[in-house]
Amino acid sequence: SAFWPGEALVLRAEAKGDPLSVTAELPDFPQFAAVLRALGDTGPQGGDIFEGRLWSASMTRVIGSGPARLPVRFRASYADGAELVCDVYITIDQDIGPLQLHRSM
Repeated sequence: SAFWPGEALVLRAEAKGDPLSVTAELPDFPQFAAVLRALGDTGPQGGDIFEGRLWSASMTRVIGSGPARLPVRFRASYADGAELVCDVYITIDQDIGPLQLHRSM
C-alpha cells in the first residue's frame, strides 16, 4: 500500500498468547510509534485483535517527499520477557496525486 507522509496509519494486528502490550513503530523514524489496544475480538488465527493509529503532524516534514519503502514494526511483548516482532513494508510517497489519498498497489 502507498501512503502520503501526512496520512494516519490505521494499524491492526493479531497476537496470540495474552501479550502485555502490542506496539507499532517506524524503525527508520522511531519517534513515530503507537501502542495498540485490544479490541476484545478474536482474529482468523485465534489470537486477539489489536488496533491503533500512528500519526504525527511532523510526519510530512520528517519523512520527506519519498517515495520510500519503510517497515512498520509490530511488537508483542509478553510477561516472560518474550517478544514477537513482525515487519510489514509500506510505501510513503508525497507525489501520489492532488488529493493525497491512500492507494493500494
